[in-house]
Amino acid sequence: MDQIGNTQAPVCGSGGLPDTLAWAFDAFETIRSVARDCEDRAPQLFATFMMAAGVAVEGRNALADAPSFPLGRSGAPEGAPPVGADVERIADELSALAEVLADRLSQAAAVARLPEDRSACENAAESAHGIGRLLARASDETAAR
Repeated sequence: MDQIGNTQAPVCGSGGLPDTLAWAFDAFETIRSVARDCEDRAPQLFATFMMAAGVAVEGRNALADAPSFPLGRSGAPEGAPPVGADVERIADELSALAEVLADRLSQAAAVARLPEDRSACENAAESAHGIGRLLARASDETAAR
């Protein structure tokens, strides 16, 4: 789970929009990678992790289309969650990361100068909110069992 914890949110305004877009791209890629690694670990969460991974790809791709996105990115996450890691806890951590991601992208959209950057940030923020809702609901349903 270090992979999730190591995805630090940039301080607003530090590095500008390109750094925020790069961080957000990496965060979506982390969510995608971790969700894919967890798909087969808990049958009751298979569909949720699969859908979260798909929405993460949508958010990541929205950012890659932004004019201010820094080219030449290779934000491949490192490692997978430990085999014995609690998938409900992973879902909670991914949900929290997604909500931070949505917040940062909403802030970036508000200050983006170019309409295409603003649109990319808004679309990616909506993807992040979707991931947060999916994984929070999954965690709640699992806890209720």
